[in-house]
Amino acid sequence: MTICCSSAWLGQEQVELDRAAAAREHGTNELVSPTIERWFTPYFREWHAETAVYSAMIASTDDEAYALCSELIGRVDLRADLPAITAPTLVVAGADDPATPPEHGAAIVDGIDANARLEVLPHAAHLANVEQAEAFTALLGLD
Repeated sequence: MTICCSSAWLGQEQVELDRAAAAREHGTNELVSPTIERWFTPYFREWHAETAVYSAMIASTDDEAYALCSELIGRVDLRADLPAITAPTLVVAGADDPATPPEHGAAIVDGIDANARLEVLPHAAHLANVEQAEAFTALLGLD
């Protein structure tokens, strides 16, 4: 199993509630810039035009669906479930991910225990699989 740029518990319910409120009040179009800033490093944003595809995706997301998802993300706590994972697990984190920093990946590995390992991709934020596609693919053994 592979878990990429994730967290078993963000510990920031109010931040997610604020995002939900913003989506409902102003629409997802207003959330494009701060989301792209979390998802990609400054270098990637400057030099890779494909971030426009992700911007369009965010802007076109249904406002209420975004809000509901944010509320759920803010509340979810899966830490107690981690020991039940017995499959060999690769946890990938982006070294520059402000949304789910490498410490979150390390906490997942610690919770799963013996069958899990953490790999941190340098020069990558929240969408590390996009920013470091070749390195990510190599980790999966698909290169």
